Amino acid sequence: LAADSARGQGETLDALAQVMGIETADQSAFRMTVQSNFDTMFTAESTANDVFRSLTTAMAQDASLQKYVG
Repeated sequence: LAADSARGQGETLDALAQVMGIETADQSAFRMTVQSNFDTMFTAESTANDVFRSLTTAMAQDASLQKYVG
């Protein structure tokens, strides 16, 4: 997931989008949000919960992705 997130594309990132219910029209915004927040999401100390929390926080700040969190 980290490698795909850094690139903003890949099977793992696509699978995460599908599991989270991200609609096709919003997947580009999802990929860009994940990629642009990579450094915040994936630190040496990050646990899976930390990554998920950072991801949902970043999504909540994007108008097209807010509907998928909270």
